Amino acid sequence: MGKTKLYALLIVACAAGYAWLFFSLARELSEKKAVGVCLLKQATGVPCPSCGSTRAALSLLHGNFMQSLLINPFGVIIVAIMLIAPIWIFVDIASRKSTLLEFYARTETILKKPGIAIPLVLLVAINWIWNITKGL
Repeated sequence: MGKTKLYALLIVACAAGYAWLFFSLARELSEKKAVGVCLLKQATGVPCPSCGSTRAALSLLHGNFMQSLLINPFGVIIVAIMLIAPIWIFVDIASRKSTLLEFYARTETILKKPGIAIPLVLLVAINWIWNITKGL
């Protein structure tokens, strides 16, 4: 993936994430009602591995780190990416460098190794099972 495409994808994803968090926070403050958008859960009644990520991110924004981890650890990862990626992209563009692209390429190469990929897939599966047993 090229620099322009990667950076554009990350900016659009972060903007969508910020918009969704703002919408969810506003809804939480006004109605105290969760919004369910998981297509898998709506179709099957079974939560996906990332179900609860919005609630986890909102808990983190409220300063409840442990609650956020207990809801779904992916929420912490998503918030970290949403905070770091735009800043990193801005710095890369301002300095006319491609450090994020280089990091992405190195990370992708590492994640393709079976010794790394298999444990990560297992962690996602464990998180999925945990979401199901928690009744998310």
